[in-house]
This record gives sequence, C-alpha cells and structure tokens, in this order.
Amino acid sequence: MNELAPYLKMLRQYRGRLSIGAVLMFVTSASGIGLLALSGWFITATAVTGALIAAGVAATLEIYIPGGGIRTFAVSRTVARYFERIFNHDTVLQLLRDLRGRVFTLLSRLNPAEMARLRSGELLTASPPISTAWTACTCADSHHRSSHCWRFCWLVLCSPLGLHGWGQWSLSC
Repeated sequence: MNELAPYLKMLRQYRGRLSIGAVLMFVTSASGIGLLALSGWFITATAVTGALIAAGVAATLEIYIPGGGIRTFAVSRTVARYFERIFNHDTVLQLLRDLRGRVFTLLSRLNPAEMARLRSGELLTASPPISTAWTACTCADSHHRSSHCWRFCWLVLCSPLGLHGWGQWSLSC
C-alpha cells in the first residue's frame, strides 16, 4: 500500500471532481435501470391487455404516461452518460497532467550522472531523495541507460496520443 501513497495523495486533490463524476455515473445507471424496468413493464402490460381483449374482456391501457416515462428515462440516460464521460475524461486528463508534471520535475532535478543511472521502471516508483533512490542501477553502458530513460519519457508523453507505436523499444537495461 505504501507504493500507492503518492498516487492516492494526488487523487485526494480531485475528491470533489471524482464525487461529481460518481454522481453522474449513478444517475446514468439509475436512468438505465428505470428505462429497463418501465419498458419491460410496458411490454408485459401490453401483452396482458392484448390477451384480455382477445379473451373478450373489456380492458384498456394508458399508453401515454408510460411512453413519456420511457422517453424521459432514455433522454436522461443519454444526457447523463454524455456529461459523465466529458467530466470524468477531463478529470483523468488533469490527473495525467499532474503525473507528467511530477515526472518531469523529478527529471529536471537530476544531473547527467544521475540520469545515466536510471532504469525505465525506477522513474515513477522512486521517491525523494532521487539521488539515493536511483543510484542502484547496475547497467553497464550509461548511454544505453539514458536512452532508455528518454524513450520511457516519450512513452509517458505520447501514450494517450497513440504515438508510441512509431518505434518498438525495449525499456529494460
């Protein structure tokens, strides 16, 4: 759990936005459940009314109120899903912005000798002080290690854009 502490700390900053996103997800789910329940009832009531009329019983069915409810649930589900996706995607992109800022802040503090010792996976898991956490790399070639670090940074920057497929790189030392 200690490994997740910095990331959970980042999530705490967005507690309000995540709560609003959760409420929008709940509204979307509730509208979907209401639509399913009301339309299922309406189809069943229509079938029962048809069977009663076929049996010779005088039966009527109000179709306008359930039809309006079905339309209301359908539109509310669509609108809530749209705003939930827009809102949650914006929140996730803000979190990614903060994560990238953290990565490049850590990278900017390193001198070239420390940068040469980096391995690809140590970049996101290291905690300050960076110089003590990242000095244990046992790779032989310093140029090779730093090129992996920059390739890793390229992947972090370009993964959401789909640009990382331009070069197939191995990120291990």
